[in-house]
Amino acid sequence: MKNSLLGFILWLFIAMMSVDTLKAQYLASFDREKLFDLYQAQKYSEAVEYLEKNPMEAVPGLLTYKQKAYAYLMAGQLEDAEKNYLQVLAHGENISTLNTLAQLNTKRGKYKQSVTYLERIIRLDSTHVNAYVQLADLALRDTTLNRLNNLAKANTLLPTDADIAYNYAQALQLIKQYEPAYKALHTAWLNDTANLNLLTAKIPLAYQLKYYPEVIQDGKRILLELSDNQVKKWMAQSFFNLKQYPQAIQLFQEIEQSGESAEVHYYYLSLAHRNIGKLNEATHYAKKTIEAAISPNISSYYLMWGGIYEMNKQYQLAESTYKKGLSYQALPELYFRLGILYDSYLAQKVKAVQQYKLYTQQKLDSSADKSQLEFAKERLKVLSPMK
Repeated sequence: MKNSLLGFILWLFIAMMSVDTLKAQYLASFDREKLFDLYQAQKYSEAVEYLEKNPMEAVPGLLTYKQKAYAYLMAGQLEDAEKNYLQVLAHGENISTLNTLAQLNTKRGKYKQSVTYLERIIRLDSTHVNAYVQLADLALRDTTLNRLNNLAKANTLLPTDADIAYNYAQALQLIKQYEPAYKALHTAWLNDTANLNLLTAKIPLAYQLKYYPEVIQDGKRILLELSDNQVKKWMAQSFFNLKQYPQAIQLFQEIEQSGESAEVHYYYLSLAHRNIGKLNEATHYAKKTIEAAISPNISSYYLMWGGIYEMNKQYQLAESTYKKGLSYQALPELYFRLGILYDSYLAQKVKAVQQYKLYTQQKLDSSADKSQLEFAKERLKVLSPMK
């Protein structure tokens, strides 16, 4: 019995020595410096090939899976990277691996799996800001997630982060929660008062909250760095609300000179000039307000509308609709359709001649239907003696 026990111990010792020898052989054949050089040269595909041909361990373990996962990830082979990171995860749950797996799945469009990994991170660490940020980003693709809530949690944990504050404020602004949105941006800005992105985002919120002097002050700081018409607009409207009309006019006219004026700018310019007694200028900008408010395609819309009435044999309505379109723009097609109406349906030949003439006198687009022009000319020949 004693001899048998001694024999077993000797066999076990020899076996352990054999395993150690085998491990030593593997380690001796693996060149860590070569792998490092491949990483340094960003030759990740070659690093993958080297790792596959030269195992780091006799039996693949945590070290092997970590290196292969990283190499596959950097080589852009995401599926193989995920397989190896799952092996790493099998050796023990940790936030770093879970986070990498979440990002991998997001890149591959597997959003539900990403959410699962991020939720596991939060169970391990409920203060993990980046997990909440990633969940908020995923909410843009998955409507079952609550973007606002996740941004709120991230902002509570890290209120000085500019990107989080900006995104949180934007989400709040969408639901017209201007005060908390302003506070989020202002808190982050106080931590970095040179951040013009935060300052620019804060201005429209300050305007909504009627902090007009602040809008003007912050706007001036931004305009020292760059000319921004949106900032000028908020400043100009703030000057207007403070009854500082000359300053408002100056800024709105700067926007006008840049070629980016809109209906609202002309509206304020008209009111500002009226309020300081410059009525000619007020009239000028009132006209421009109306012109800017009208779609350049409105005559085409009336043409379409009148055509529907005409098809439905509602000829009087078609006539008034076509005329309404002409009050905005002399669209040649409108004259032609009126000519057809008077000629074929309303039995008003004199008016038909007038409309056909007006149509033929228009400068027609090269894409215009030439058969229509020929038709109008032929009808004029027929109808003219009846004048």
